[in-house]
Amino acid sequence: MIATFFRQHVLPWTLGGLALLGLAAWLYADQTAFSRRAVVAAGKVTELQRGGVQYSHDGQPGMEYHGRVSYMVDGVEVVSRMRLEYCSTTRCDPPQPGSVVTVAYDPQQPGRAVLSSAEGLPTWPIPNLVSIFLLVIGLVSLAAVVINVVWIWPVVRARPVKPG
Repeated sequence: MIATFFRQHVLPWTLGGLALLGLAAWLYADQTAFSRRAVVAAGKVTELQRGGVQYSHDGQPGMEYHGRVSYMVDGVEVVSRMRLEYCSTTRCDPPQPGSVVTVAYDPQQPGRAVLSSAEGLPTWPIPNLVSIFLLVIGLVSLAAVVINVVWIWPVVRARPVKPG
C-alpha cells in the first residue's frame, strides 16, 4: 500500500517538479549565456511595424513597436526583427526608419539580437516570464510532494516491522 502510494502520488510530482525546475534553469542559463556573449553594434532601423493596442489590468492602453534592424557582423549585413519600443501612453516616439539604434547580437548566431544600451546587456539578466512561470510551477509540484510525504508519514511509522 505504501509503495503504491509513493508510486502514484509522490513519484510523478517529484519527477514533474524536477523536470520543470530543470527546464527553467536551462532557459535562464541560455538567456545568461546570450547576455554574456553579446556584442554591441550600431544598427539602422529599416522597417517599423506597429502592433495592436494592448490594455493593462487597469485599462490603460499600450502599444508595442517591432522593426527590422540591419547591422554589420564581420563585414556582412544582418537584418533581424526585434522589439523596439513599448509605450504605455498615447504619445510615443518609436525609432523611425533610418534612425540608428544600439543592438546586442550573439556572435555565434548573428540573427539573434535585441535592442540594447551602449554598455551592453547585464551579466545577470532578469529572468523572462517563461522561466519564472516554470520555476513557480516546479516549486508548487515539489511542495505537493512534501505535503504527500508528511500526510503518509504517520502511516509509515505506525506499520509493524515483520521479524526476520
